[in-house]
Amino acid sequence: MSKKMTDAEKAAAAKKREALKPEAEAKAAAEAAGDAPEGKPAPAAKPKAKAKAKAKAPVVIVKTVRGVKSRWRAGRGFGEEPVEINIDDLAEGDLEALQADPSLVVSLEG
Repeated sequence: MSKKMTDAEKAAAAKKREALKPEAEAKAAAEAAGDAPEGKPAPAAKPKAKAKAKAKAPVVIVKTVRGVKSRWRAGRGFGEEPVEINIDDLAEGDLEALQADPSLVVSLEG
């Protein structure tokens, strides 16, 4: 059986967490700055530039016009729910084909 914590125990636990908070924040700041704690190597830098570049790629959002249940165009199926496509994933001419289709609503974001 698990023991329920009393109010006094909960308060003591919260106080202990608050006391440890500055230590944890200092450790996190040191790790972010590349300073390693004693006896441990510095963490390797993580490549974030690639993830940011990928996140900023324009996105094409496609759905069918009202009254059209489904439509295939550019090798993909579309329906009433919007479909997001990274513009880099479209073949040459696909964007133009999507935009020219009167049964589809196409918008660009990013």
